[in-house]
Amino acid sequence: MYIKPKFLITQAAGKCRDYAAQDSDVQPDLHWLTEAVAEVILGNYSMAMEVINKGLEHCSNSHEETTALLELKNIVARLRLKCEDPEQLIGPTYKSTALPHSFSVHMLDVVQKVLRCRNHYEVLRISHHATYSEVKRAYKRLALRLHPDKNRAPGAEIAFRRINEAADILTDNQRRIEYNLLTAVGDGLVSKNTHPANKHDDGQDTCRQRFAKLQKEEEEEEAAAEAEQVQPRRSYQPANQRVPQRQSLYQTEQLVIGLVAALVFIIITLHYLATAPNYSFSPTSSHTVRMTSRLSRIPYFVTPEWAGSQTPKQLELLEQEIDEIYLNELKHNCKQERKLRNKLLQRARHINNRNLHEHALKMPTPACHALVQVDQEKYKLLDHTEMDELIEQLKTTSVSLDNTTTTLLSEISSTKDPKLFDKHELADCFLRLTQCEDTNVRKEAAKCIAEITKSEVQRKKFTKRDIIAAFLECLRHVPAADGSMELPIQICRALGNICYLNDEARDLILELEGDAVLLRLLDIAEIEDAVNAPQFIKVRGGLLSNYLLGGEGLAKRAMELGIMQQLERIVDTGASNVEQHEDLLLNTLPLLSILTENVADLNFDSHLNIKLSRILAASTNPDLAEMCLELLHYQAESDEVKLLLAKDGLCETIYNLLEKYKTLASTSEARALMKLACELIVLILTGDESMHYLYTTPLLKNMVDWLDSTDIDLLTTGVLALGNFARTDSHCIYFVEQQTMNKLLQVLAKNNGVKDDVRLQHALLSALRNLVIPKPNKNAVIQAGLVQTILPMLEIHQPPVVFKLLGTLRMTVDGQEKLALELLKNKTLIEQLVHWSKSSDYAGVTGESLRLMAWLIKHAYLNKIAYALPRKGDAPAEQIADKIPLAQDYDRSSLNEFLSNEGTVEAMVNMLTAQHLVMQNEALIALCILSVVYLSQSGREAEQAQRLQDELIKCNVGAKLAELIAKSSDSMTKEIVENLENCINLLKTAEKLVAHLEQHNINELLKSIPILTEYCTL
Repeated sequence: MYIKPKFLITQAAGKCRDYAAQDSDVQPDLHWLTEAVAEVILGNYSMAMEVINKGLEHCSNSHEETTALLELKNIVARLRLKCEDPEQLIGPTYKSTALPHSFSVHMLDVVQKVLRCRNHYEVLRISHHATYSEVKRAYKRLALRLHPDKNRAPGAEIAFRRINEAADILTDNQRRIEYNLLTAVGDGLVSKNTHPANKHDDGQDTCRQRFAKLQKEEEEEEAAAEAEQVQPRRSYQPANQRVPQRQSLYQTEQLVIGLVAALVFIIITLHYLATAPNYSFSPTSSHTVRMTSRLSRIPYFVTPEWAGSQTPKQLELLEQEIDEIYLNELKHNCKQERKLRNKLLQRARHINNRNLHEHALKMPTPACHALVQVDQEKYKLLDHTEMDELIEQLKTTSVSLDNTTTTLLSEISSTKDPKLFDKHELADCFLRLTQCEDTNVRKEAAKCIAEITKSEVQRKKFTKRDIIAAFLECLRHVPAADGSMELPIQICRALGNICYLNDEARDLILELEGDAVLLRLLDIAEIEDAVNAPQFIKVRGGLLSNYLLGGEGLAKRAMELGIMQQLERIVDTGASNVEQHEDLLLNTLPLLSILTENVADLNFDSHLNIKLSRILAASTNPDLAEMCLELLHYQAESDEVKLLLAKDGLCETIYNLLEKYKTLASTSEARALMKLACELIVLILTGDESMHYLYTTPLLKNMVDWLDSTDIDLLTTGVLALGNFARTDSHCIYFVEQQTMNKLLQVLAKNNGVKDDVRLQHALLSALRNLVIPKPNKNAVIQAGLVQTILPMLEIHQPPVVFKLLGTLRMTVDGQEKLALELLKNKTLIEQLVHWSKSSDYAGVTGESLRLMAWLIKHAYLNKIAYALPRKGDAPAEQIADKIPLAQDYDRSSLNEFLSNEGTVEAMVNMLTAQHLVMQNEALIALCILSVVYLSQSGREAEQAQRLQDELIKCNVGAKLAELIAKSSDSMTKEIVENLENCINLLKTAEKLVAHLEQHNINELLKSIPILTEYCTL
């Protein structure tokens, strides 16, 4: 069942209320608690407070209910004020079961973010084009944060189910396509109203409107279909319409083509009918007679003519052929079905995904089912009755040394449906079997337990101290005297399945000091039983993974017992011959990933990081390469590790591997692995020391060469790498001199459209922004056509791209008077800047829009009106007004056109109350320039001055100045205070503005600024 966008938040709230009501101790008259908790889960703290207050009014006569509500109110108030340390634990409630567990603000924030999401893509925080591997990694990242074992915040179970549901759907191609169509996300449906200019500020309302529109269109289509069934109508066709000659020729040509195509189709059909096979496994228009093979009872269909013309011998030969083809096809399909199910089960255990595990167990296998029907003896499956008989026989049979017990156990363990065991109480029976002296009985018993505990119900029933103690005692003596690993393998399987999502079992192992026993298995390097060695390595890794997934406490305990040293020895062994020890590494590296996730700030030894780098270079297994890359990603967050990997040549290794295998990256998994490798190169380059080191290596030239690549991921990586290299003036100047900048502009010119890749556009603009910062580069970059190339990108409304676009333009106009004057006249640019400054949900875009307008004014006119002032800093506007002759005339056309755009003055006035001091100062400078240019003039500029006064009063500049002083007076620098005084003095040159400023008591507010008070005291 697919959840439609308009119901997502409502459904989450409902589930949260159900969760709050699950505890049987909650009384019916305390429904106020459950409603308040439901609002807390969704982050609606105000609504939660209202619910609690209503509850206090209705429950004033009950002391217990009142204290419970007050206790919850205290917690909600703390959450609402956001005064808690994100990691500090809150709760639980002791007067009620409203919040049964303690949790942190960080845990609750993760839950709220998931429950507020409108679709599965937002839940996993991935794009609509995310690949299978990207979905898998996103799910793994969230699952570790939302798993009920780690996150005890209210609503965590619901959020965990939501990410499981999202992962299940988005990893299934067919279900994902259907989901996209139903929810109007991804590639499934594109609405004409998805253009950012048509978006409303409220994302939820947008989803509802879009969904309502889709419903309306569906209803209209259904109504139209019903109308057509009632009374067919012929579409309107104008009579006596003349057809132009050219159109007539075109229609004739199309008619000829259609006739030729029809003839070809008829010929092919006749040929097919003439050469059609004598039989078919499904009925067709010609194969209508149903027959069944006598040997395997396989149904098939033949033509009536053929059925009446065959001899018994011919029919026997045909049925032999049919049996062989049909069974071979079934066997092949059954093998693929089992392989897929086993792979899903392995992945589910690896990432600790209960839903995926259940999905794999329930996955239909029609080919295997058909194979069972064909050969009941060979592919026998037990039903409920047969299983009940076997279990009853096992319980009543005494343990014997003959084959009776082992035969029963073998038959029980052969079932593929663990739910057949759910209704039985088997723990005590199998405890007796695990304590038997006969090794074969213990082995078969452990194998049975491994199969039985695949069911969650039986997993809990087998969580008994005696059973776990018996298993641990067996593992203490591994390897056995005879060297056989069959019994340890089955015990590891059984114990691993019992530990799966089972904290109680993990706690029992910890109490019995079994963690030391489990970790000692990692010390087994030489295994005499060569046949079972690979299986032992596999189940050993699975057991330890399921145990360590229990949380941070178990991981830290394992660290104290020296697990890192053991894993380092295994990695050393694997790195010595990667091909030979591939299975060993595949089942060991996941343990490092679990430790990395559960132990904060876990830094590997430099030797281990180098070994991982060497394994990556030598491996040809994509799964092993992915594990190494993910581990190195975690470690490369440290600048020291970045430099270490850079000096070890990891970036060059990755470059060579990508060049070698880039043509083979045709699947989504291979493409995801390729992206992961590219991201690691870029991550290493973000370190200053590693960047400077790699600048002297061939990697720089390799990244420049990737600018010519046709592969979008390699091209993007090359651009990102060069952008990271361009973090010093000397590097930027070198890139301009070597024409690298021109290559970047050429790439941008080919990818500056609305439909082009957003990641590439963002990377290109980031690199060009860095290149244009040094003053020697500005003229060269402008002459190369940077502005003309990026202005068409104003039609793009992706916030990350817009943010970099505006930042690049702002850096380009720095000190470029001519360019600033031209851009002030660009109506399209100014209108878009005003629009983004008002309507963008992305704070960075809003800020950059305002700053670019202020910079255009500053760099276009500051030199014109401040020619007599020192160059150091920005001149005070009052001095500017005094020193510039009023009769001086200069070109105001650019500024006139800028002001003619609606909202420009309002934008500069609103910028006064921006969050950052630098933006406040830039707004003051822009207003000073506007005041000098217009308010101090007379004559033909008087009309413009009058309009500016009216606009400033309309924008309530006095109130904004008062708010600026009240909010930022304590943090103002001397420069800002001087610009503020000058701006106010310049505004006072206009009579209307004098009265306006007096209304807001600006003069008195100025005296309250601390820095001015200090000057007066001195």
